[in-house]
Amino acid sequence: MDTTTTVILVIGAFSLATAAIIITKAFGAISLHRAELREKNSIIENGLPGKAVIESIQPTNAQLDDHPIVTMEVTVTAENGEVFRAPLRTAVPIIRVPEFQQGRTIDVKYAVVEGRMKVVAVGAYHP
Repeated sequence: MDTTTTVILVIGAFSLATAAIIITKAFGAISLHRAELREKNSIIENGLPGKAVIESIQPTNAQLDDHPIVTMEVTVTAENGEVFRAPLRTAVPIIRVPEFQQGRTIDVKYAVVEGRMKVVAVGAYHP
């Protein structure tokens, strides 16, 4: 085998290995995203209700089905009067953007998942 053929085979093998790594990472990200959506939908269905004041809200560069994704810091008041702060990352339907502004109160559901308090906005986009 000459040097040119060896170089072509090495480059080909490297390209295949790189493609395999990229595909593996992409499927891992998709799997993680699906798990997060299942968790959010479970909290919406089974979580405890509360009201949350949006203390801060920041846009991200991401979208979910053409709905902007934002990160928020909220202060949640549970039905039993307990108050706690929590981060929240969610997609906001375009038509509901005015409801998701600093100082506004939104409906939420919350639950303890793996030892951490998770909060989900009721009016957010959950595919």
